[in-house]
Amino acid sequence: MAVISHTDLPLWAVLLPENAIVPLGAFVFGIAIALLGGIYPAYRAAWEPTVDALWS
Repeated sequence: MAVISHTDLPLWAVLLPENAIVPLGAFVFGIAIALLGGIYPAYRAAWEPTVDALWS
């Protein structure tokens, strides 16, 4: 089964630098959420006494 494209847009119109801001923003947002999700629990665990961390 072949994929047929029904668009009149040339490729240069799709690959404009203005169109790259959305995927780039999504990537940066994902990195920020991943860092927050990793740093916050690590920060809390670093300040908790070892014995309390083992019992909880």
